[in-house]
Amino acid sequence: MKKNTIVYLVLFVLLNAFIFAEALMPGDDSSSQSDSITNIINNAIANAGKDEFEYIHPTKVTIDGPTELYVGDTHQYRAVITPTNVTNYSRSYSTSTSDILLISPQGFVRAVKPGTGVLRVTCDDNGVFGEINIIVKAKPVVLPTEMTVTNNEFEVNKGCATPLSTITGAITFKPEDCNKKYLTYELDDNVKGKIENDYFYSYEAGNVNLIIKSKHNESLTHTISINISTEEALKPAKIEATIDNNNFVKRSTDVTLDFGNTDIKNVPIGVEIADRSILSYSNGKITGLKAGKTSIRFYTIFDMPERIYSPLYENIEVKNVELEKIEVGASGVISDFKSGTTLKMYYKISPSDVTEKEVQWSVDNKERAYVSSDGVLVALKQGHIKVTATHMASNMSATYEIDILKASTLTGKDRENLAIGVRKKIGHFGLFALDGIVGFLYFNSLMLSKKKRDVMMFSIGAGLAITAELLQLIPAGRSCQISDMVINVLGFYAGLLVSLIVLFIIKKIKSKKGEKNEN
Repeated sequence: MKKNTIVYLVLFVLLNAFIFAEALMPGDDSSSQSDSITNIINNAIANAGKDEFEYIHPTKVTIDGPTELYVGDTHQYRAVITPTNVTNYSRSYSTSTSDILLISPQGFVRAVKPGTGVLRVTCDDNGVFGEINIIVKAKPVVLPTEMTVTNNEFEVNKGCATPLSTITGAITFKPEDCNKKYLTYELDDNVKGKIENDYFYSYEAGNVNLIIKSKHNESLTHTISINISTEEALKPAKIEATIDNNNFVKRSTDVTLDFGNTDIKNVPIGVEIADRSILSYSNGKITGLKAGKTSIRFYTIFDMPERIYSPLYENIEVKNVELEKIEVGASGVISDFKSGTTLKMYYKISPSDVTEKEVQWSVDNKERAYVSSDGVLVALKQGHIKVTATHMASNMSATYEIDILKASTLTGKDRENLAIGVRKKIGHFGLFALDGIVGFLYFNSLMLSKKKRDVMMFSIGAGLAITAELLQLIPAGRSCQISDMVINVLGFYAGLLVSLIVLFIIKKIKSKKGEKNEN
């Protein structure tokens, strides 16, 4: 055997040994190799590519939602922006008929009163907008046909005040969509008691009937027999209040009332507040409405034998809930943030019931990115940026740093597709094409006829290519695919054909040189 034949044989054997070893490699190890090659290709594309993308502006806005609402209805309207792949999809909702429609920043519309309202959605990008007319109608009247009252009898002490809702218990109507549920209350004896401010006041012992009537259907009535016992109700000797000094907007604090007798329970209490826009009182709690100072005084609603007042508590202060901390984050695939794509920024504030919640978004480099008023970040150019959310009331801010990739940089999906291409084309086709070239060098060095050489090359090559794929059934995480077998065989045959073409060209060149030397 010739020396060069031995060399080619050794190379051919070693190369196929490598191919078979790779076929027997577990799936994770094989993927890591292709990922390494993918990273090299990805970096090459990123470094060579231009930072360009097609900035797509909105051209049309349509609004999806009902054109008719009833007073009191709420519906979220959806903006459909054309084209669907706009670069900056941030938009704002507004109305020129706020007396008819109330609009939230998220597109929730509440019908306030009858009329025709106009809802507008405007793109922050270029001001393109769409409108929809919404007819608001009064709700159709649904009168009650049945009324059911839980209680038929009730007992109270003489000289006390009892809420009417306690006496009646639950009241239900039919049909279920009835929207006229107003009731009137009257007594058959106004000496033994009276009705005032939704309370029943018992004056004298005895029996009195509470007559309940539907205001919208006179045939619906119900009578509750109230028995007033001779036992006198306990009455407060005084009213003194203990009020928490730490009162904040939208937070409630307990008010402890001292009636001078620990046995007294559920005394109906009224309240006088100098400025009811600052503070409210209900069921033993005061709730801050806005920052400021006001005075408050409590009194008994039931004035037998006389009304009792608490001292006047002045300078009750309500404070705004101040911001303690703000954090910023982004929703989306951060690793794929490249020119021409968007991210939705968000912020978290502590405590969550901060009175002033308004935040302003900004970016440190407007050539590289744009951020809308609602926190939609649009990447314009490759580079490092800082996105800041500033709390307007406190000027406290938080910053989020992010790198914008070039428009040509591969995304996660691109990388996945490229990794598949690396394994299929480089790992299979390319490797077997090299195997075909080495195999040709070996078989061509043998003293065989051209026909026998070609039969051996093409048959042995196909066998090696198919065997390498079948071996992938053995390791974990690998599989055998017919398509990969075809790629392997085609790769080997491509190597053979390239070798045959080169051999043909070499023979032609030598033939021409021989003819030239003879001449």
